[in-house]
Amino acid sequence: MTAAGGTGRTGGTLGRGVRQTAGFALGMVVLAVASLLLVPALIAAGGPRAWGAVAVGQSVGTVAAVLIGLGWGVSGPAVVARAGTAVRRREFLDAVLARGVVAVPVVAVAAGLAAVLAPGHRPLAALAAVALSLVGLSANWYFVGTAAPWALLLTETVPRAAGSLVGVTLLHGGAAPAVGIGAQAGGILVGVLASTLYVTTRTRAAGPTPPRRTVRRVIAGQRHGVATTVLSAAYGAAPVLLVSLLSPAALPVYALVDKLQRQVYVAATPVVVVLQGWVARASGRTMRARIRRSHVLVLAATTTGGALVTVLHEPVFDWFGAGEVEVPVAVVALAALWLLLNLQESVAARVALVPLGRIDLVARVTAIGTAVGLTAVAVLTVFWGAVGALVGICLGLVLRLTLCLYGARAGAAPSARPVPDAVHQEVTT
Repeated sequence: MTAAGGTGRTGGTLGRGVRQTAGFALGMVVLAVASLLLVPALIAAGGPRAWGAVAVGQSVGTVAAVLIGLGWGVSGPAVVARAGTAVRRREFLDAVLARGVVAVPVVAVAAGLAAVLAPGHRPLAALAAVALSLVGLSANWYFVGTAAPWALLLTETVPRAAGSLVGVTLLHGGAAPAVGIGAQAGGILVGVLASTLYVTTRTRAAGPTPPRRTVRRVIAGQRHGVATTVLSAAYGAAPVLLVSLLSPAALPVYALVDKLQRQVYVAATPVVVVLQGWVARASGRTMRARIRRSHVLVLAATTTGGALVTVLHEPVFDWFGAGEVEVPVAVVALAALWLLLNLQESVAARVALVPLGRIDLVARVTAIGTAVGLTAVAVLTVFWGAVGALVGICLGLVLRLTLCLYGARAGAAPSARPVPDAVHQEVTT
């Protein structure tokens, strides 16, 4: 009887894990594909220079979105995974209010900064920055923490993807690039509103909500998560701006591989999300064994994918660049290495150090690696253009990965405190 019951529980747990992974993966792939389809449509509609302006605006908007997100992408999933419904509602409402307060000035500054930094098509760059800034209002962290990928898919992913696809259709019909970016922004905003309505409605019957915190206290409590995510976003966004300023001729090529790397990273994020929860629900030696397995899994997947893209780079980038941007194989190989290091660093930081209680170390390591990497990008871009920028990025990521691995090895033993039963049953994979 016991054996049979255990087998049943194991099978049920495995089935939930597969469904959760499939749900998150499907959502990320849908977003990545929709975003990738928009790129050649934008290039065909406005040319490489307009695409360069959009890339600058999106880079600024990415950092703005992280500022608006206030670090909930790092700390939020673990908080709601371990909480009851009433506390989850409080956490979500606090996040909505705090991020709403921060969003207004951040979006305005992002639009102005993008217009100043863009080499041309300044209004288009500002619009692209506004569109990407809105992603910071996303509720995806809540759905990750509550292991609800299908709710995330329906309420947020579908509207966002639909907005991008509407933009692609309009661009192919002869619309200006600004129309395509505007459609993308509309989809993002609809997704934010739909997911917020869903969460607040679903948690309304939870009973009395614990006392709310002031906006200042909420923001202060998110400081480590904000520092980590802002620096990580800056590390991805700043090279586009540096290339734009130091080697403008290389911007279309760099922006193209940067965009592809980002979207593949987004598509691979569900793997990191699932591994993060899998590791966090263990303790002691089991946790450390799961950390090692996570690194091996991600290394195998990224090595295979990177080699495949490098071999097939000509047809891939001929389509992706709408036949107007030629990407050398050295740039493609370095972009593949960037993806590999980026995902390995995500595992070392979010999958390993955060469950070990070392989010403070993650923030420090990110700051050090960002400073070193961006300095290398600035110097090497002057001499080698897009190749130099990618080499600099990889150097910074190697440093961050090394420091994270050392910190995980030397860090304090993970807490043996179990996850509350109700949450454990809901999210165990």
